[in-house]
Amino acid sequence: MVSPKPLSTTPGVRTSYLTAFRDADGNVLNGTNSYRLNVPANPPVKRFWAVTAYDPATRGLLASKGAITVGSDTDPVKNADGSVDLYFGASAPDGFEANHITTDRDKGFFVVFRFYGPTEGYIEKTWVLNDFEMLD
Repeated sequence: MVSPKPLSTTPGVRTSYLTAFRDADGNVLNGTNSYRLNVPANPPVKRFWAVTAYDPATRGLLASKGAITVGSDTDPVKNADGSVDLYFGASAPDGFEANHITTDRDKGFFVVFRFYGPTEGYIEKTWVLNDFEMLD
């Protein structure tokens, strides 16, 4: 089924999604590795943004022993420039527990980045989300 209007062109209306299955080098995201995703300052949203990890085998929420969602409404630690570094892996770097999504070492994963009330930067594609950077 296809929605007749999947992307709103009215700023601040609906929810829009980006998905990521691979890191900056083109490798599939894997729970045995640790990653950083830098969310640039001022994401183009009217309400909030959120990132959630999923299991590619089931396409359901990732069953891990920790948080699988981080968003602007969960008060992540911000960098001096207003960007946010999100961390994915078995454990969080010290001081960044609020920015961490726990993955399962025995599984791959993918993420969905949600824009709740996307604004012009998303609609016009002038705001760009960075790629996943493998840390190990």
